[in-house]
Amino acid sequence: MKYAIGIAVLVLLGGLAWFVFDREAVPAVDLGRTPPSEFDAPSGNEVVADRSGAVDEPEAHRAANPDTASADTRDSRLARIVGRCVDEHGKPLAGCVVHLHGWGANTERMDAYRKDHDAPAWTDPDDVTTGADGRFVIEFVPPPPFQFALDVKADGRVETGGRWSTIAEGERKDVGDVRMDPGALIEGFVRDTNAKPIAKAQIFLRAARASGGFVSIGKHDALRPRNSGYARTGEDGSYAVAGAMSFGAWTVGVREYEVVEPTIELETATTRHSVDIVVRARADVETITGTVVDDLGVPVARASVETVERNGRPGAFRGVTRDGAFSIRRIGAGNSEGPFAIAASSNGFEDARTTEFYEWGARDVRLVMRRGLDVELLVRDATTGKPVEEYGVRVFPKPGTLQRQSSSDFEVRNRGEHAGGLTTLERLPRGTLWLVVEPKGRTWQRNPVHEFVVTDAGAARQTIELTKTVSRIVRVRRSNGDPVEGTRIELVDPLFGAVVDASTKVIRDERYSIQVPSMAQALHVFEATSNAAGEATIEGPGRAQLALGVLGPGHAPIFENGIVLDASDAPIEILVPSGARVTGTIGPKELLEQLREQVGLSSKDDSSSTAYSLRPSVRLARNGDGTRREYYPAKEKIYVDRDGGFSIEGAPTGDWMLELVMARAVGPRTFTSGGEAVARLNELKEGETRTLDLDLSRRVRARVKGLVLVDGEPCSKGSVLLKAKRPDDGLGNSPMLGAQVHTDDESRFEVLLEPGSYRVELMVLDALAKRWAHFPIHTRIVVAPGETQDVTLRVQTGRLRLLLRDSEDHAVSDVRIAAKGPLDDEPTELGRSNTEGAVDVLLPTGSWILLVQHKDYQDPAKLRELQQKHGMRANELMYRNLQSIQVVAGPAKELKIRLPAEAGY
Repeated sequence: MKYAIGIAVLVLLGGLAWFVFDREAVPAVDLGRTPPSEFDAPSGNEVVADRSGAVDEPEAHRAANPDTASADTRDSRLARIVGRCVDEHGKPLAGCVVHLHGWGANTERMDAYRKDHDAPAWTDPDDVTTGADGRFVIEFVPPPPFQFALDVKADGRVETGGRWSTIAEGERKDVGDVRMDPGALIEGFVRDTNAKPIAKAQIFLRAARASGGFVSIGKHDALRPRNSGYARTGEDGSYAVAGAMSFGAWTVGVREYEVVEPTIELETATTRHSVDIVVRARADVETITGTVVDDLGVPVARASVETVERNGRPGAFRGVTRDGAFSIRRIGAGNSEGPFAIAASSNGFEDARTTEFYEWGARDVRLVMRRGLDVELLVRDATTGKPVEEYGVRVFPKPGTLQRQSSSDFEVRNRGEHAGGLTTLERLPRGTLWLVVEPKGRTWQRNPVHEFVVTDAGAARQTIELTKTVSRIVRVRRSNGDPVEGTRIELVDPLFGAVVDASTKVIRDERYSIQVPSMAQALHVFEATSNAAGEATIEGPGRAQLALGVLGPGHAPIFENGIVLDASDAPIEILVPSGARVTGTIGPKELLEQLREQVGLSSKDDSSSTAYSLRPSVRLARNGDGTRREYYPAKEKIYVDRDGGFSIEGAPTGDWMLELVMARAVGPRTFTSGGEAVARLNELKEGETRTLDLDLSRRVRARVKGLVLVDGEPCSKGSVLLKAKRPDDGLGNSPMLGAQVHTDDESRFEVLLEPGSYRVELMVLDALAKRWAHFPIHTRIVVAPGETQDVTLRVQTGRLRLLLRDSEDHAVSDVRIAAKGPLDDEPTELGRSNTEGAVDVLLPTGSWILLVQHKDYQDPAKLRELQQKHGMRANELMYRNLQSIQVVAGPAKELKIRLPAEAGY
C-alpha cells in the first residue's frame, strides 16, 4: 500500500518539540516504594531476565540470583524495576529487550545537587531480554539528580516505555503487564512538488489524537506505546523509521519544509507501509531573509531569530542563523500574515530587534547584536579575607528590567575551582544585574543578592564576601508548654524587602527563578523537622536578616521575620496555638471509592501507585485578606480513610468551610485537582473539637459508558467533552460541572459524572480537512446518583465554507467564529478565518446560530480585561450574533457572511 502525502505543519528549526520523540511524551509512572527485604516480581513467580537472548533458558539473570541473595547481602541502595511483557492477547512474550536509561534531570535539580556534591557517575545497566514467562527485573543504584526512562522493544512490535522524573534508592517500581502490540514499519521517499528528492531531511511523526482528556478510568499507571518517531533521509530522499509504529493515524512533519496533508493512516492489513512525503518546493514558500552580525560586523552563528507581530506576540515563525545568515519560512503558524519585526537572541549577546516591520518576501534584513562584556569576580571569606576558591555563580538581569526572562538566565555558571578566588564572568549583558555565589559544601553560605551595573565601559571587579555557616536551635512549643514534634521548620532569605508570611513564594534551588515582585518572594536556605523535644537545629548565613516559618502539620503556620542566626546562642523560641480539632466521617463509601477510581486507584490497597497521593482529602478554606484564598493545612494533606474518617488538628479559630479535595486523571500522567465545599464551620474556638457526619449521597457519581459514531463511522481516539450547570448548593461551589475523556480504539469511552444534565461536545479528526474538528452536538446526557447508563452518540455532519467579508466586500482574515445550538448555554469556537477570509466548518446537521468575536477582543489585553471583569460570562460577551444557518449533509456549501459594523468590522 502506498500513500502520497504532504503536511502543513510548523517545522522550522527550533520549533519541532511537538514532533520529537522525547521522554516527556511517555508517562511518568510512579508506583511507590517497598523495602528490599526479598526479591520481588509482578507475581509470585520467579523473574526471568535472559541476557543472551536464548528465550528457552529463563533462569539467566543480569545480577546475582535474587533467590540466593539475602536481604543482608543485597545492597540496600538498589532500586528495582519489575514487570512482565505480554502480547496483545495477554500471553507472556519472550525475546523483549528491556533497556533503562538514566540521565541528568533538569538544570535546576543538577545545580542544586552539585552545590554540595561532585557530578554523579552513571552507566546504564545492561539490557535484559525476557524469557518464556515474559518477566524482567532491572536493579541499579539511582543518583539523586537523575531521571530515568524504561524502553521495551521486540521485533515487529511497537516500542513501549515510561519515564520517572526521579527514583529513590531502595525504591521498587512494578510496571505490571507491559503489552507489546504488533505494529507497522514505515519507509518511503521525501520529494518536493517538483519531484526533487530531499536529502538529509529530518522527519517527525506523532500519533494523531485530540489534545486533553483521558482514554478511560484508571489506566494511567501502565507503560505506554511510543507516540512519536523520527527518521532522516539519505542522499536519494529515502527514509525508514526505526522500529514498528502503532496502527492508526499519524501526523508527519519535515523540518524546515511545508507539506500538503497532515495525516497518514497505518492499516492493519500490512506490517510494512510505503509512504511518500511530498513537500512544497522551496521556491514556492514565502520567506524573510537577512543576516545577524555582532557590533564588529562579524556574523553570529547559531543565533535564534523569530518574528514579532505588531501586538508584541513573538515566535509565530522562527529560524536559526547559519554563519550569520537566516531564512524565516512561512510554514504553519495559522493565519499570521505580518508585517513583522525580527528579533534575534544568542548566548553571550544582547537581544536585538528591528524597529522596522517587514512583509513576506523581504530581503537583506540586518540585525546587529551587541556582544556581552567580561567582568572579573573575586570571592573571599567575610571574616578572614582569604579567598574562597570552589564555587559557582548565578548572574542574571535584575527581574523587571527585561521584557522576557528565560530559565536559562538563572543557571549556575563558572562552577569549579578558581585559584585565588578569582574568575571571569564572560559576555554579560549591559544593564543592572544580580549576582549570587553558590559555594560548594556547607562551610560557607551564599551571599545575599548582589546588584551591579554593566555599562558600555564594562564594570569594575566585583568582590563578594561569604559568611561561614552558623547554626542555632529552634524550639517549638504549644501555649501550654508541650513540645511540638514533627513540625517542618523552614529558614528563608527574603527578596525585595518582603515580609514573609503564608503567601510568600519560596524559591528553591531545584526551581530557581526570580520574577518581577508581584508577590512576596524568598530564597530557601535550610529546613528541618522538630524532634520529640520540639527542637531542630537550623543552618544559614550569619549577619543576615532572615525569616523563619514553622509550618506544621498539626498547627497553623507561624512566621517570624528579622531572624539573625548569630545574634544569640539561645534557642529561638516559637509558640504555636493549640487550635481546634475538626473530625468526622464522609459518606457514602461508594462515593469515596469512585473518587479513588477516577485517579486510577482500585478497591484494593494501592499505596504503591503514583496516584496514591491524589486520593480524597479534606481541608479548611476561607477568604483571607483581599481576594486571597486561605487554606488549612496550607501544604500537607489530610486524607479521608477508606471508611470515610478524617481528623484535622490545630485548626485556626474563626469561620471556615470544609472542602473535600478530589482529583481526576486527564492524561497519561496528568491530573486536575480541586476542592468543593461540603460543610460550613462557624466560630471554631481554641481547644474545641467539632464533629461532623456528612452524607453526600446526592454527589455519588453516575457511570456512563458510551459509543461515538460520526456519519455512521466509529470515532476512535477522539475526545468527548461533557458540561453541566450545578444547582446552587448554598456553599459557594462552582456552578459548572465538567469532564473530558478520549474514545478508545473501538470508539468507546467510560466516565464517572456527578449527577446533572450534560451538554456534549466532540473533538474528532476530520479526515477530509486533515485537522481536528471541535463541535457541540444536539444531545443531552442526564444522569442520576449511582446509576449506570449506556449511551450511543450518533452524529450526522455537514460542511460549510464561510466566506467572511467586511462592509466593502473585502475578505477579512484572523476573525474568530463560533456557533451555538438550540441546547447550548454557551458558544463553541469553530476557528479563525484564513488569508482568504474563509473558515471551513464541520458541524452536526440542524439549526445553528453563527457568532463572531468582536474586533476589540482580538487585542489580548482587552480580552483579559473582559475575562477579569466578567469571569465566566466573558465567552458570551465577546461574541456578536451573525445569522441563523441550517447545516445539511453532503458536499461542502459556501456561505458569504457580511460582518456587522456593531462587531467592529
